[in-house]
Amino acid sequence: SNSFSTPLQFVSESHLSAEQQRISLLHGIYFGLLAMVVIFGWVSALVMRDIAYFWFGLFALLVMATVASWVGVAGLHLWPNDPVWNDAAEYVLPVLSLAPLVVFVALTVSLRARSTWAFGLFCALAVSALAAAVAAGVLGSPRRLEVSLAAIATLSLASVAGMGWSWYHGDRFARWLLLAFSPMVAALPFPVARSMEWLPLGFLTQHGMQLALAVTLPALFFLLILRSQERRDYRRRLTQLDQVDPLTG
Repeated sequence: SNSFSTPLQFVSESHLSAEQQRISLLHGIYFGLLAMVVIFGWVSALVMRDIAYFWFGLFALLVMATVASWVGVAGLHLWPNDPVWNDAAEYVLPVLSLAPLVVFVALTVSLRARSTWAFGLFCALAVSALAAAVAAGVLGSPRRLEVSLAAIATLSLASVAGMGWSWYHGDRFARWLLLAFSPMVAALPFPVARSMEWLPLGFLTQHGMQLALAVTLPALFFLLILRSQERRDYRRRLTQLDQVDPLTG
């Protein structure tokens, strides 16, 4: 549906078989890691009673589906008899994954407590991500590629701006979230430039985003655990204020 190029190599059958086994092993490790993050996120949402974990788990699940569609695993195993959706999934799923990401960022940096209009803006951005995902699925090429790239760039910049705004207004976890998202932000221009035919096919354009996500998602989950622990300490101290002497502690 859009431009295509790939290097041509002449290899033996044994080399091809070994390469396929190596790729299958790496895919198993990679998708196992992402699936573990999804499960831990949703279990933590129930245990911690924190809705931010739910949106994080949904974001990780859609990211896993996005990567599976990029590398062909989804088309081979999840929807092998639906070529129309297989063609559209490459454009729909990346945009769709940004909807829970925007909500997750708004909840994690407590935008509602700082500014109701900023929180409302992020909710509107999440709805716009859903609309852009539908448009990417309905439109044909090359319009769906343009819609997908525009939505990814806009919502990614909005998420980074929201974290930066919260950091400026005193949220101590916002800077750590920015650090956790930095591999993803650094890797995003390579596949985008490849889609726009600005860069040739290479390791970073083909695998850079997958590697960045493998670092970002566990780091985000670790930060959520630290955030929940700190908030539990705050609530415990508030409930025990009437039992603590202000002078001696």
